[in-house]
Amino acid sequence: MGYIKMIIGPAAFAAAVLIMPAIPAKAADGWQQDSAQEWVYVEHDKKLVNQWVLWPDGTMRYVGDNGRIAADRWVNVGEARYRVRSDGSRYENEWFSLVSKPSLPSASPVTSWYYAGNDGIILRNGWYELGGKDYYFYEWGNSPRKAFFNLEDKRYYVDEEGARKAPGWFSIDKVDSRGNPYSNWYYVTGDGSLLRDGWHEVEGMTCYFDTYGIAYRNRWFNLGDDRYYADKNGARQSGWFSISGTGGNGQEYTNWYYGGSNGVLWRNGWREMDGNWYFFDTNGLNYRKRWYTDGNGERYYLDENGVLQEDGWFKIENTNSSTGAVSESWYYALESGAVLKGGFKELEGRKYYFDSNGYNYRKRWMNDEDGRRRYIGEEGFLYQDRWFVMSGLDSRNSEYNNWYYAGSDGYVRSDGWYKIDGQSYCFNSSGVMRTGWLTKEADRDDDEDSYYYCGEDGARAAGWQWLKIPDSWLDQSYVLDYVQEHGQYAYFYFNRSTGNKKRSSGWKKEVKVDGVTYCFDEKGIMHLGWVKLSGTTPQIKGYRYFYQPESEGDQAFTEGEKAAGTWLKLEGPPDLGSAGQKEWYYFDRSGKPICGPEDGYAVEKIHDSYYVFDMYGAAQYGLVEVKGEFYYCGAPEGDRKCVIGKTMVDDGMDSSRSRYYFDLKGKGITGIKDGSFYYKGKLQKADSAAKYEVFDIPGEGKRLINSSGKIMKNTKVTDGNDQRWTLGSGGKIVSYGSNEVAEILEPEAVVSY
Repeated sequence: MGYIKMIIGPAAFAAAVLIMPAIPAKAADGWQQDSAQEWVYVEHDKKLVNQWVLWPDGTMRYVGDNGRIAADRWVNVGEARYRVRSDGSRYENEWFSLVSKPSLPSASPVTSWYYAGNDGIILRNGWYELGGKDYYFYEWGNSPRKAFFNLEDKRYYVDEEGARKAPGWFSIDKVDSRGNPYSNWYYVTGDGSLLRDGWHEVEGMTCYFDTYGIAYRNRWFNLGDDRYYADKNGARQSGWFSISGTGGNGQEYTNWYYGGSNGVLWRNGWREMDGNWYFFDTNGLNYRKRWYTDGNGERYYLDENGVLQEDGWFKIENTNSSTGAVSESWYYALESGAVLKGGFKELEGRKYYFDSNGYNYRKRWMNDEDGRRRYIGEEGFLYQDRWFVMSGLDSRNSEYNNWYYAGSDGYVRSDGWYKIDGQSYCFNSSGVMRTGWLTKEADRDDDEDSYYYCGEDGARAAGWQWLKIPDSWLDQSYVLDYVQEHGQYAYFYFNRSTGNKKRSSGWKKEVKVDGVTYCFDEKGIMHLGWVKLSGTTPQIKGYRYFYQPESEGDQAFTEGEKAAGTWLKLEGPPDLGSAGQKEWYYFDRSGKPICGPEDGYAVEKIHDSYYVFDMYGAAQYGLVEVKGEFYYCGAPEGDRKCVIGKTMVDDGMDSSRSRYYFDLKGKGITGIKDGSFYYKGKLQKADSAAKYEVFDIPGEGKRLINSSGKIMKNTKVTDGNDQRWTLGSGGKIVSYGSNEVAEILEPEAVVSY
């Protein structure tokens, strides 16, 4: 029901009092004051009693047994109950409260609330709707506030204003004995009563309420032998659910549980679901990321989803709390879920090692008491019949890659040479495969006394190898000379059976390999190009040339092969003053370069031809004087063999070319040949202006020769000076035109000593 709250102010009441006269001896009807100055209502000379009378301001007053106005007390009229203020006015259409005085000093005053309707009657004995809300009033009209109460078999709650809670959830905040706040939740039904005493379906949830109507929220509880959990909304949990929190050590946790369709938790052992097995303890906690050991000592592991790991490999990841680094631990579970443990176990033809807890060793050495070693690889099995590598950073922060070989028994090879797959390998006492230059002792590093070389793959070198020269060798002058000329790589040859490198017993020597002669020094370096093997005069005789290709396509000879019985166009040895110009050299069958004597030339026959060589072994070209005789050896870029017969030579004596004639050994002819006179190979002829001149030919006498170089015979001629000459048979001069004899022109050599 609706109501309007009206307030009568003190001013209105005072005005009414002022206009009322005191009761006279014979008073008129109405309000009058008696002798005690109390107001009474007189009608027909009698005071009205025990009834409501209209006050001048329009409000009502109750006059009691004595006719006086009742004030600040309860008024009962029949079944109706009223409350009047201290001025006698009654409460109407409004809430009001009364505060009781405590009966004991230790007690607190109690405030009771009431509601007076439009007619002033106090509401009581039931529920009433006021302002759209429901309120309950007891027999005496007091309305409970912020209180629970039971009516018959139902329980209710009204708030601090006395209103019954609307249907739905509400909570009451409290503080426990330790000062911790908490909330109790309740649910109001459509009739305003609270749900209680058991399970109820609420808003799609199954919730449990105790006898007081408190909904279980965020808590465990047992009903008989069954255990349940209600979440923060009060919903009974079924299926998988988790509870998170922070432990006493400050670590956050999340625990998992499983409730059946009826909400009863699975607990006390193994349960199977969707083909997976799960383990629950007595409280229903599902083991996750956790080991379980049964009464027989068998170990089982439940993963992060609570699933038992079974029939195969599984790993557990561990995070270092300090560094955040993640590591992995591997295990193997049988079909039953029990993990393998306690030693080597064979799986699919491979051996795996598990410790007493089932932890599979990985990337780990196993050392026997006798010092022998085995290695478990990163896949978890014992390495057998295989190579493996260990990588990392050493104390100098440099990368290393150490290779090992495990035999069929799993033990790594160590401290010596071993034949593996047809190749020889050396391992030190720790089993590390050796590389680089090695001595005869497996653990000794000594480049200076090296016998063997093992490449990056560890295999002992055999045959020819192109290798870097160790820096420690550079203190040897001959090694340094080699490096400065050819770089720090060189060819070495290793015996195909023993692996020993070829080397000289001292200095540099010729050594045959597969029928080919090469040059090796005492370090085993194969030398290329000009190599001085001995001291001689001329010096070039002490040199040999070991073929050095000029390009990748140059395959005229094997690289490093000693030149023998062949021509080569080369720059001469640098230490013999070579000017960087290539010359032709001939090496005899022993490899010795053909050369002239000290400060001289020599003519040598090679393959039916003759050549002129200087003291440096270079085959000469052009017109060359050798011991007073002249030879013509062709042009610089052509064949330098000595020319035989007639040829034109640019001899440098004048701007024209001259005709020469050389014998079968290449030497210039002196005498008459083919009707002409040659001196040391050079054709002699008259000056073109003179037309004819006399030459005194050694062994023949004087002859008249024309400007073409022909000896005149059996004829008469007039020279350029108009002098006449008569010639007989054989060119003899019968009559002279003059007594002058021309000067014989000697050849002018290009080079000579």
